[in-house]
Amino acid sequence: MANIIITQAQANKLREVLKRYTVEQVSDNFGTEDSYWDPLSPEWDGVPLDTLNRALYQPYDIAGFTLGQWIVQLEDKMTLEVLQDNIQFINENHTKYRKATLSEEREGKRRKQFIISGRKVDEYKRNDLIRIMDDADRYIFRIVKDVNLDGVVVDSDRVVETSIGEKVYFNNCILVCPVEKRLDMDIK
Repeated sequence: MANIIITQAQANKLREVLKRYTVEQVSDNFGTEDSYWDPLSPEWDGVPLDTLNRALYQPYDIAGFTLGQWIVQLEDKMTLEVLQDNIQFINENHTKYRKATLSEEREGKRRKQFIISGRKVDEYKRNDLIRIMDDADRYIFRIVKDVNLDGVVVDSDRVVETSIGEKVYFNNCILVCPVEKRLDMDIK
């Protein structure tokens, strides 16, 4: 049987009440004339009586998302990471978001690396350190030799290597360290 789902506000109120009252007292008083126990009050966030009774005796999940989780905004399909500064807003509006798929999460992480480095997405430079993503999800690191319109050229680890190296398309690599931040390079 799946856990019931309540909002963060409902969970907070339930925890607060259970510090002062027993489970039986809450169950007996909830829904009475006293405004403190009114399920329609803003403090209770409209929790139905049967939901509250189940939450008192069974495990429950909190509607919303957790820090570090990748989500997609339903309106414009933008992939976001849940951070400390946006988690409250996102959880208050959790119906406008959904959990990101693995490929959407990968793309979000890829874009984030460029933003952190102060570059446009897919703006690679010679001598950048990249990680190539393959189907086995292995960590294959390479140095960028050259950049063209749809990908980068890296040194290959294959026994037979062409003179130009191995081509990797932009959507299959992640910027690990931009050339400007590499400590092994003497950039002037």
